[in-house]
Amino acid sequence: MGDKAAEITPSPPAGHLSNKLARETVATYGYPSFTMHPWGCAMLWAVGQYYAYLGLAVLILTAVVSAYVLLTPYHEVRLIRAGNRAAACSLGGTVIGLALAVGSAVAHSLSLLDMAVWSVLAGVTQMVVYMAVARLLPGLKTRIVEDDLAHGLFLGAVSIAVGLLNAAALTD
Repeated sequence: MGDKAAEITPSPPAGHLSNKLARETVATYGYPSFTMHPWGCAMLWAVGQYYAYLGLAVLILTAVVSAYVLLTPYHEVRLIRAGNRAAACSLGGTVIGLALAVGSAVAHSLSLLDMAVWSVLAGVTQMVVYMAVARLLPGLKTRIVEDDLAHGLFLGAVSIAVGLLNAAALTD
C-alpha cells in the first residue's frame, strides 16, 4: 500500500517541496497533477485522460444523435442525402446544440462517469426539445419532408439555443 505520490514522483530529498505538493495533490484530488513529474509521466497520464474524455464524448454524441434520429418520424439522413435543406438545418442544429452541452460536461466534470451522466441528460433534454417543437408546430414532419426551410431552421435554432442553455447549466 505505497503512497501514490511516491510512486510517480522522482526522488528529491524527503522535505523537498515537489514531494509535498505531489502528496497533497493526490490526497486532495485522487490523481496526479502536471507539476508532479518534471520528466513527463503526468503528461502521459493527461494524454490518456484526454483520449478517454474525447472518446467517450464522441461515443455519447453519436449514440444520442442516433437515438434522436430514431425518435423523429422522418429519416433525416436519407432526406439530407437527397438534398433536403430543412432536414440538414434541423439535424445540424441538434448536433451543434448537443455538442455544446457535451463539451461543457467534459470541461466541468469530475470524472468520466460524471461527464457521461450529464451528457446523456443533455441528450434527453434535446429530445424533449424536439417533442416540444413538434407540438408547437403540428405539421413539422410534413414540412421537414417537403423541405420547408423555415421549419428546419426554427427547429435547428431552438436546438442550438437549448444546447447553449444546457452548456451554461452544466458549469460549476
